[in-house]
This record gives sequence, C-alpha cells and structure tokens, in this order.
Amino acid sequence: MPKRKSVPSLEKLCLENVVKNMERLWLKHCAMDGSLDRDHSHDMKGPFSILAGSLLHELLNIMRKRKLMSPALLHLFFLPQLKELNLRPWSQQIGGTIAHIISVRCKNLTSLILNCCDQIPADALVGLVKVLPRLTTLKLVATQFNTEVLSTIRTSCLGLNELDIAHCKSLTPDSLLHLVYDPITGSYCCQSLEGLTTEGVMLGPNHLSLLWVLAFVLLALPSLKYLGNQATEQAVRLIHDQQFSHTQMLVGFPSLEEVARYRASTHPHEERSRFTLGLKQVCGVLDSSLPKVGAVCPHLLEVSVILRNSHGLDQHLLSWHNLVHLSIDGMGKDLRELFPVITCLGTQLK
Repeated sequence: MPKRKSVPSLEKLCLENVVKNMERLWLKHCAMDGSLDRDHSHDMKGPFSILAGSLLHELLNIMRKRKLMSPALLHLFFLPQLKELNLRPWSQQIGGTIAHIISVRCKNLTSLILNCCDQIPADALVGLVKVLPRLTTLKLVATQFNTEVLSTIRTSCLGLNELDIAHCKSLTPDSLLHLVYDPITGSYCCQSLEGLTTEGVMLGPNHLSLLWVLAFVLLALPSLKYLGNQATEQAVRLIHDQQFSHTQMLVGFPSLEEVARYRASTHPHEERSRFTLGLKQVCGVLDSSLPKVGAVCPHLLEVSVILRNSHGLDQHLLSWHNLVHLSIDGMGKDLRELFPVITCLGTQLK
C-alpha cells in the first residue's frame, strides 16, 4: 500500500508564507541598513511581534533550516513572549551585546541554549542568568562559564531542572560545589535539578577532588536523575563504600560526612548504612562494580557495562527491574556468554 502523503498544517503553511515575505522584503532591508547591527537594534520590532512564543520559536527554526538568519535579523526575534531560545546555530556571531538584548527583552525564557557561544564574557552570562528566574533548561557547553555564573544560577534560577556546562575551561571540580551549596547562608541549593552534565571539567591539583565533589553533588541533590561525567560510576562506588573520612572539601563547605548526615536527615526512609540515589542512567560501569552500583542506584533505566568477566552478569543486571537500555562493551569476549542476560532481560529492553 503506497505511503500516504503528509499534508502540512495550516499553521505551518502560514509560517512558511511569513518566511517568504521576510526573504523578499526584510532580508534585503537588513542587508542595506547597517544600523540594525548597532546596540539600539533591540528597540526595533519585526512584522511578527504579535506571534505567540511557540510560533515565534517555530519560525526561528524554519529560518535556521533555510539559512536565512543574520545577526541583524536575529535581534528582531527577541520578544517577551519567547519561551525557548537556541542560539547554537549562530554561536560565532553571539557576543555580549546580544546577551544584553536577550536580558532586556526575553525575561520569560524557560529554555536557553548558548552552546559554543564562547564570545559572551562571563560577566555578561552572569547578568543574563540573573534576570531569567523562570529557566528550567540551561545549556552553556564550551562557553566562558565560570564559578561566578554557577553562584548566580544557585540564587536566581530556583526552578532549574537541566544544566549542561560540559567543556567549560574555566571550571574546576570545586566550582561545582558553588552550585549545590551556599556557604554564606549554609543552605543546600538547586534541589529541583534533575540533569547535570559536567563532562570535561578540568581536574584540580588533586585528582581525587573530582570524585569527592561528584559524591557531594550526588548526595546533596535529591532529585538528580542524570550526572554526566566520566567519573560518576566511581563516585557512586565511593558513596556505597562510604569512604568519607579522608576526603577534603573546599574551605567553607561541609565535609562529605556532613553531607551524608544531611542526606540521612532528609531521607528518613533510607538506612544510614545504605544510601539510595534516584539516578536513571550511569555509563561506563565495570562488571565487577555492578553489585555496588546496583545497590546505590536501584532505579536505573539505562546502563552501559564494560565487560571483563561475564560470570553472574544476569544476576546483577536483573536487580534493575525497570532497565530498558543496556549497552555492553565486551571487546574480545564470546558473545554467547551474554545469552543468559538477554534471555532474562529481553522482554523489558527497548
């Protein structure tokens, strides 16, 4: 039977027509009028200023796909009704001026993606984050993001659910402490954070400091479901073994033992001798570490395992009753050894 041809929605057709008009009239006008690149461009409004935020976002996507957007025209899209903004496609054209325009005109944003916008100074990021209290998603991969921006997020973005700060060269492991704890008030912060990606965070002078800080973050954030870092699995094992006595935190911050006591006091259903995290995904788990990771993270939906000895693998994996995604690195292993695992888990895997 021939595949039924999809019919564009009326909304899509209307937006396509707006794009055609912009291509015919506005793009030429922007090219001729150099004034649109000046700082006062945030006072101008485009012909689509009455569009709802969702339509404005879709119009931006259409313009991006057709490669019609210029920095001058981009300014005109920064309107109060905009809820989502992804500037990754224009990362090399975004600087402090545009960040300021966004802070003035787009105070209702709930999602902001500035990945690779490395020309925005850290102080401009601070000013931007400070006026966006409704943010639930913030992605600042490979930017000038630093500890000061983290501290601002802690105090200004109280409802943040997802934060991606991977490959930000100005960050150290100790920087992450400023996200989850306020040393001035002595309080734990960002309690609604569910996803945190910190890949590429530069190691400090003590290579163990990263493990200690990740363990601190895991214990301090009760809603955390994903912690993207190459050392997450090791931090989980540290929590299982509760090797807290020899760890050293930054001056002004609680010790891991104090964080563990805080966790126990706020989670009375957990036994002090066994912490249970809400993580849904852990990558790079050694097969020998499966019992420990399984004990601390019983709610995993996705796990990747580095296979060294497949003996008893099915027994350990079966402890995750909700597992739907299993990735196995079994270089040099006979894959027939995995048959018992697939037999037991096959019906639940997606």
